[in-house]
Amino acid sequence: MSPEGLRPLLQRLHRLQAADTRHRLARGRDAAALARLLAAAGRRAGAGIAAAETILPPPAPVACGPACPFCCHVPVTAAVAEVIIIARHLDPTLAPEARRRLARRLANLTAAGAGLDGDARSRQRLPCPLLDGASCRVHPLRPLVCRAVASVEVAACRAAHASHMVEGVPQVRAHLLAVNAVAAGLEAGLAEAGLGGDIDLALGLAVCLLDPGAATAWLAGEPSPLADLARPPQLVAPQLDG
Repeated sequence: MSPEGLRPLLQRLHRLQAADTRHRLARGRDAAALARLLAAAGRRAGAGIAAAETILPPPAPVACGPACPFCCHVPVTAAVAEVIIIARHLDPTLAPEARRRLARRLANLTAAGAGLDGDARSRQRLPCPLLDGASCRVHPLRPLVCRAVASVEVAACRAAHASHMVEGVPQVRAHLLAVNAVAAGLEAGLAEAGLGGDIDLALGLAVCLLDPGAATAWLAGEPSPLADLARPPQLVAPQLDG
C-alpha cells in the first residue's frame, strides 16, 4: 500500500494529539504538567507507529537498537517544551563538575555550528550533547524528531555517518509519518497556548541549565531567552491535508 493509505490514521493522530494538548494545558501549564503531556505524546507516537506499520509495513525489521548512535550526529531542532523537560530531567542528576562539563560541551557545539545552514552542520558530524558513549542519556524523553527516525539497515546508517551525511539514511516511511503527525498535533496545541516554537537542542539546553528561571518565565508567558531564540516549527506533514 502507498503512503496515501495512511491518511486517515495520520489525520486522527494529529487531531487527537492537538485536542489532548489543548485539554492538558487548560488544566495546568507548569513543568510537571508539560512533562505529563509529552509523556502522553510519546505513548501516542509509539501506538501510531505500530498502527502505521500494519498499513504500510517496512521492507525489513527496524534495525535501530541500543548503542547505535549513527543518527545522533546531526543537528537537532526540538520543541521548546521538549527541551525544557529534558533539562528538567538532567538538572538533579548532574553533579557540579558534570554540569560544568555539559555546559562547556553545549557551548562548544553551539559555537561550532554558528552561521552554518542545516546541510553544512550535518556534514560536521558533531555528536549530540546527550550522547553518553554510544547511548542516549535521555532516551525515554528524546524529542519526537528523534523518535521519528528509524532505519532497517545499520550498514547504511554507518555509511551515512562515515560519509559525513553525503550518503542518506534510509528511513521507515510509516514510522516517520506517524510520529510527524503526532508532533504536528503537539505543536498546534502548544502554539494555541502561546507555548509553540522550536529551538536548537544544544542551545536550548544550555539556556535552561545555565538560567533555571528561563523555563519558568517561558511557561508563564513572561520575557525569557527561550522565547527570544525560538523559531516557528519547520515540520511539514502534507499527508494531513484535505
